[in-house]
Amino acid sequence: MKKEKRCTPNKEMELLRLIRYLNKQLNLSFNARLENLGLTSQQGRIIFFIHFHTVVCDEIVKQSDLEHSFRLSKSTISGLVKRLTNNGFIEKADAHHHYAITLTEKAKLIITNFQKANEATRETLLKGFSKEKQEEMKQLLKQMIGSVLIL
Repeated sequence: MKKEKRCTPNKEMELLRLIRYLNKQLNLSFNARLENLGLTSQQGRIIFFIHFHTVVCDEIVKQSDLEHSFRLSKSTISGLVKRLTNNGFIEKADAHHHYAITLTEKAKLIITNFQKANEATRETLLKGFSKEKQEEMKQLLKQMIGSVLIL
């Protein structure tokens, strides 16, 4: 009779698997919320990018900024911007012929709702962790991200 082999998981591989699984679950949750609003995840990321750069950074966002930041072709960004404009989420205005892109009130309401949902998700994820453990986790994640960044 053959001996049954037991394969013990590599701890590093298990950590990567867990990180991927958490990321996948967060993406599924994000996509489900966006789908209810008639948005794709890519459109949602564009809305958040515009919000961050116009509201938080007080910058003008142009279509070329989206191309560079998302590393997508001009035609792909053009299609995304057109759909978001047609669905009433963004507006284009002539800012010295570079066409600044801004969010409509409809998109701003989505941002507010998502900020609340993100806060609830964060609270759920961190429930039971002390402030010290949360800070340690944040530093460890930053260290991991720093070690894999491709410049």
